[in-house]
Amino acid sequence: MDRYTVAGVLGELQEEFKIGDDYSGLLQTAFILSYTIFAPMFGYLGDRYSRRNIMIVSVLFWTAATLGGSFTKTYGRFFITRVFVGIGEASFCALAPTIIYDVTYKKIRKDALALFYIAIPIGSGLGFVVAAKAARIGGHWCWALRVTPIFGVIGSLFLCLIKDPVRGERERLEMGKTLFVPRKSFTNAIRGLSRNPSYLLSTFGFTSVTFVTGAMAWWGPIYLHSGFRLISGEESIKLEDVALNFGAVAVCTGLIGVPLGAFISRKLIRKYPAIDPIICGVGLILSDPLIVQALFAANKSIMVSYICVFMGEVFMNVTWTVVADILLSVVVPEARSTAEAFQIAISHAFGDAGSPYLVGLLSEKLKAKWTENQSSSSPVNMDVKHVQQFEAMRYALLSIVFVQLIGGMLFIVNAFYIVADRELVIQTIANTSSAGPGQQTPPPVRAATERNLVI
Repeated sequence: MDRYTVAGVLGELQEEFKIGDDYSGLLQTAFILSYTIFAPMFGYLGDRYSRRNIMIVSVLFWTAATLGGSFTKTYGRFFITRVFVGIGEASFCALAPTIIYDVTYKKIRKDALALFYIAIPIGSGLGFVVAAKAARIGGHWCWALRVTPIFGVIGSLFLCLIKDPVRGERERLEMGKTLFVPRKSFTNAIRGLSRNPSYLLSTFGFTSVTFVTGAMAWWGPIYLHSGFRLISGEESIKLEDVALNFGAVAVCTGLIGVPLGAFISRKLIRKYPAIDPIICGVGLILSDPLIVQALFAANKSIMVSYICVFMGEVFMNVTWTVVADILLSVVVPEARSTAEAFQIAISHAFGDAGSPYLVGLLSEKLKAKWTENQSSSSPVNMDVKHVQQFEAMRYALLSIVFVQLIGGMLFIVNAFYIVADRELVIQTIANTSSAGPGQQTPPPVRAATERNLVI
């Protein structure tokens, strides 16, 4: 929710701080960049220290930053609060999935991860809804940032009730092995990740998901509102209403898409062991034409636009749980926090860290070029100017569909590696669990161990 409450009141923020599309997009880029930069540090700490304590501090930190942002009076200070929100979220998102994986049995692991990852699209959608409602009731955009901190405090209290599990606990218990945890090396962990094809391909494939969702979530309400106003009879439609509807669509797509990906995987994986990356790849490829149709329908039909956005996001959301399971199943327990953190860093650094700003910048450049071409002797009609702004954002947003298509193809390639990489992790866990400190591992297993980030 805290990621997208700002997007729900972006129009008011632009008026308050007197900024254009480029600087508006930079606010989300600031959040994502800090999220990206600090994630590897928290991954390193999470593989060595109490994951629960780190998460409690992080939730309280980003909650305080969100609340503080509602009291800022300048763009620069507000920009800094978004940076702090990113730092707090980085640690939580890198560590929480690894705890879930450590406390659940194999047969319900995907369902547990789905329950966790469903919070991302649902929370994002509720961010729009809460922001629009709170701003309307409070009469100012600042109230959009004063509701979610309540839930942040409640969330930190829930975290106080959990305990840190032993890393890889359930997997070793299912194998009937002892809970010997090997010594870890951060350098060897990074080296192992760089040699892990399933990890790399799924990470770069997921980067396309964050690139598209980041741009659509940030600019979607404003773009649709701009298009709907061009439809006869809808000239007076309000941005808050569009943001509310857009948020409701995001919530529904999360409720359907995230569990759907886990369900399909669970039903087919026994018969088709390489099905997980195929689910992700097909989902992204099917989503592409629906997003294009939504962009071109915005100034023609409200219903068609929302239906296409809905279906496109459902196909994108099937990836969330499946990507998480791919990562956690191809990396050994002792390095999963590091792997999660670097996947966050890579996918967001090359994904939604830049997409909101790039789309906004491209939109501003197109508007400037078209305005330049206007005859200086005749003023630009306001209706013509509005159409130009809408068309500029449309062409800027069309750039994201090519990135998503590439991501889908990377997932398809991953299907050729996933089975072997998962089997290697299982062998490594079995051998490192059986061995005790000081015991040597036979040469073939030592090679597999080094490949899977354990020494």
